[in-house]
Amino acid sequence: AESGTAEAETNFYLNARPRLDIPAPETYYAGFDPETYAYLIMMKDIGGHVTFPDERHVTTRAQAENQIDTLARLHSRFYESPELGTGDLPFSRWHIWWKNMMAASPGFAPCCDQAFGESEHIMPPRLFRRRDEVWPKTMQSAANHAALPQTLIHSDVHLKNWFLLPDDRMGLHDWQLTTIGHWSRDLIYTITTALTVENRRAWDRDLITLYLEKMAERGVPKIAFDEALTHCRQQLMTALAFWTITLRPAPEMTDMQPERTTWEFLRRFYAAIDDLDALDAFA
Repeated sequence: AESGTAEAETNFYLNARPRLDIPAPETYYAGFDPETYAYLIMMKDIGGHVTFPDERHVTTRAQAENQIDTLARLHSRFYESPELGTGDLPFSRWHIWWKNMMAASPGFAPCCDQAFGESEHIMPPRLFRRRDEVWPKTMQSAANHAALPQTLIHSDVHLKNWFLLPDDRMGLHDWQLTTIGHWSRDLIYTITTALTVENRRAWDRDLITLYLEKMAERGVPKIAFDEALTHCRQQLMTALAFWTITLRPAPEMTDMQPERTTWEFLRRFYAAIDDLDALDAFA
């Protein structure tokens, strides 16, 4: 109830999905009861002609570029729209969603730190030495959304929430965390989890450049690469928190992913945070 996932996903399919030109599930019905928190979404079956990748899937350059196209189509559609947060697009602001989640789950921060401590063996040594900086900058990462240009974001774009169409297009499902925030969270979260560490190192700047070009083509005011990269570096921190908490869930949470998935995504996040000097991206 506190997380608002049922209402958010229902609102996505009722209010946003019909206005988006992206590969995403289509529905016959979506409904939510605010008194009982019960909800029902009936989707058209896509299982017969799409595949659902996991961390073992090696995303190709073409597939990665298509993910970028899907994100640009999503983010440009409602970029700085006056409808954001109104009855037309009734979604929570990301920084407020995060603040509410922290209040509802007091064990979240210590569990994330515990997981960080237990995964020293898969991260660069210099990152582990800066453990005390990780949580304060995670909180700053979330808070920064309040002052940045707003759009509709998926918020949890790890590779397993994508699906692959026969023509190599990449679509998004699991819209329970749809919120209003800054596009950089979705962009760097996608790039980091979708690609092997080696391919991310080779392609990340090209993919960010491609994203900025596609956003500009769709009418978004031009965004400088260095500015975009800074935002992406900062937004790695709350994306990491989604996976440290998955490794060691807070007491009120359930197991969320197979351990092999969690360890691999954490390895990718630690490498990206180190490679991109994310902890030094904050003023």
